[in-house]
Amino acid sequence: MHKNIYIAIQPGKSKMKKSIFAYFVYLLIIFSPLISAEIILNEPKPVYNIGDEIFISVLVSEIKDEPLKLELVCSEATEVIYTSYLHENSVNVYFMTSKKKFDKGLHGICKIIASYGNETQTTTQFNITNLVEVEVALNDKQFMPGASIMLNVNAKKLNGEPVDGIATIKIEGTNIAKQLLMHNGKLKANISLPENMAAGNYLLTVTIDEKAGGEILNTGTAQMQFYVKQVPTEIVIVMEQQDYKPGTSVAFIPELRDQTGNKIDGEITISVEDSNEKRVMEKIVKANEKQEFGLMRNASAGYWSIEARANGLDGRRLFYVLENEEAEFRVINDTLIVENVGNVPYEKSIEVRIGNESYIKDIYLDVGQRVKFLLQAPTGVYDVEITDGVKSVRASNVALTGKAIGLRTHRERKQSTLRYIFAWLFFIGVVVAFMFISARNIRPTLKFRFSLSKLSRFGKRKDEHAGRVIKIKSANIKTVQPTTRGFEALHSLVVKGNKNNACVLAIRIESEPKQEQEKKSLIEEIEKIIEKSEGALYRTQEMLFVIFSPSITKTYKNESKAGRLAEQIAELLNKQEVEFGIAMHTGEIIDVLEGKTLRFTPLHGIFATTRKLARLAKNEILLSETSHRKSVTEIRAEKIERDGMICYRLQRIIDVESRKKFIDDFLKRQQQS
Repeated sequence: MHKNIYIAIQPGKSKMKKSIFAYFVYLLIIFSPLISAEIILNEPKPVYNIGDEIFISVLVSEIKDEPLKLELVCSEATEVIYTSYLHENSVNVYFMTSKKKFDKGLHGICKIIASYGNETQTTTQFNITNLVEVEVALNDKQFMPGASIMLNVNAKKLNGEPVDGIATIKIEGTNIAKQLLMHNGKLKANISLPENMAAGNYLLTVTIDEKAGGEILNTGTAQMQFYVKQVPTEIVIVMEQQDYKPGTSVAFIPELRDQTGNKIDGEITISVEDSNEKRVMEKIVKANEKQEFGLMRNASAGYWSIEARANGLDGRRLFYVLENEEAEFRVINDTLIVENVGNVPYEKSIEVRIGNESYIKDIYLDVGQRVKFLLQAPTGVYDVEITDGVKSVRASNVALTGKAIGLRTHRERKQSTLRYIFAWLFFIGVVVAFMFISARNIRPTLKFRFSLSKLSRFGKRKDEHAGRVIKIKSANIKTVQPTTRGFEALHSLVVKGNKNNACVLAIRIESEPKQEQEKKSLIEEIEKIIEKSEGALYRTQEMLFVIFSPSITKTYKNESKAGRLAEQIAELLNKQEVEFGIAMHTGEIIDVLEGKTLRFTPLHGIFATTRKLARLAKNEILLSETSHRKSVTEIRAEKIERDGMICYRLQRIIDVESRKKFIDDFLKRQQQS
């Protein structure tokens, strides 16, 4: 009889083929006296994974009174797997590999040694492992950001059996990870890449784990490398600043960026348009390289745009060209040429110093316009200096002629010459007439006197012959009574004056050419309203300005005064149904009050800012940030944005005096009670 011995963590199943093999070996021992070995072992499989069953069949030629011992010998550990006395010539031993034994060192290259008495027998070497062979195939090696990776996974244990387990898929260096169930050693998976995944090489790792009882028995890993392409996704125009002065250079960098915002090489087409949407430059440049172009001194003020195009992408950046109120002065012989080289109308007073005397001239020039003046002075050679408070020009040894220091345009010179000629012609005509009448012996005295009386219809005439004064009346002429006018403002170079924070009001009125007469009448009405205020009126061809200066008002809080005047003017203009714009801005000026005339020099572009706000105003009153900040307790205004400029729309003016009187009356009543 045979005896079967099972040694296993889990119960094993007898195999018919193994039993047949054992009986076959037993018969060989009985009928083959030439065989010397007393122990015969069957050969194990080449590879076993954790959880596999190992079967060993042992045949002995004779039964001894000694135990049969089987040992599992591995490179790191040895363990007795069977020991017992035999009652039969054969025994079948089964035992199962386990995670616990594996961790103790019973793995790697192993063999089984059987010893029975003085006889020993060893099996061939075999491998105990926990490895799983994993194969991964991807649908491509290069992917676009946002694409899907399709992968096929095949996995089998080292013993050749397919795996049922858990597949963990992850991409190294990212947070992309996914777990799926694998059945019968096969798996198909889909991994989506992020839209903003950085370009470069990545390693995809697939790990297969076979588990039992919460423990990982066998595991295997495979890796595949793939590449994510760099794709341009946006064009960004980088600028060092937002505002630029005419006459300076504009620098920018057109950057071509990929899906992660990193720079990418390439070519970009750029175009630059001015504030009038006129294209001033277009060319192809390399991405990420600094570009630069110059602004002319008369470059149009306002928002310019830079557009960049590449790979179907568009990028746009705005920058602001500041207003440049600038003139160029040139002295050629006895002529002064003043040319507007800025980008806004030039509206200033210039001081012309000839020798030791000065002459002030108010100038208004449109963009690109110029005017010529004839320099006059008593005959001699002079040093001439021209300044507008910002720019100065000096010319030496200028030969001039004339009766007095002064400036005259060529038109004024022609008109003066014509008047001079007409005066001489008239005088010559009178002399000729007198001589003609005298030659004919006609008494001219009465007729000439009569003619003079006709020519002197208006006013008073003294009759020398009668020795009395004759008063001539005319029904067509009304006597004009003198009126008290308000303050006038004169734009000039103030050297000795006060530096004040003034509140400036600008009034712009739109009209068609055929409505100019109505506009003049409306302006006269507005000027009458301004005369009753404490503001100084300054007129230009485009707008009316009212300056509320502490030199006149004797206070530094002038915003409420300007606001009330603005409300009155706005009410009048709304009734007339005309388009207008009113703006208020507070800034610094240098001024001096001479009687009813406020001579002033503006500082820091106070008039340019007020003028710009007035142009932006649409039948409303706009306040600058400075004016709003100073009047926040007296004026209620709504914050808005116009053409990239933060400003405030006036809503109402708080009557501070009435409020103060109410509070005072209330406190008095409380004290009396």
